[in-house]
Amino acid sequence: MQLTPLGPGSAKGSVASVKAISVNPVDTKSRAPKDKAEKTPRVLGWDASGVVSAVGPDVTLFKPGDTVYYAGDLTRPGTNQQFQLVDERIVGRKPTSLSDTEAAALPLTASLHWEFMFTRAMYHAPEMIEQHQLLTRVADLIDAGTLRTTLTTTLGPINATNLREAHRLVESGTMIGKVVLEGWG
Repeated sequence: MQLTPLGPGSAKGSVASVKAISVNPVDTKSRAPKDKAEKTPRVLGWDASGVVSAVGPDVTLFKPGDTVYYAGDLTRPGTNQQFQLVDERIVGRKPTSLSDTEAAALPLTASLHWEFMFTRAMYHAPEMIEQHQLLTRVADLIDAGTLRTTLTTTLGPINATNLREAHRLVESGTMIGKVVLEGWG
């Protein structure tokens, strides 16, 4: 598959075949009604795990077939889709000891400074690579048994009905841990 440039940073983009997504409070806030309706629909979602299916010409960190996990970029369509173009600099190697479901629960919660994950990607800051390094270090700590996933609830497959249920759970204010959706069946 050949990637067509899709804007700033697309040459460093990888296409991820999304296997699992998690729903975060930021997802419910992004979906919530606003004072002004958006002109075009958009794909929501931030956390995902999956498999690299194609890479852009400048990609050096991953190759097709690599398993990855990441938190998306506010300037691009979200993770609630089967294939997603994502900049390699905000993607980490998925911990080998975790399933796709367990890994999808981690990207936002794995960082003490999660808000910078969005800012780096949004502004294509030179230190975007630090997100890759952070997620890779978290993967190493998980594989060493030092950290664990925050997954507590799994729903599947990824579809509108289960996304509504995941959002309901997060919005209830009683959710402990992360809810993850897996599979497209």
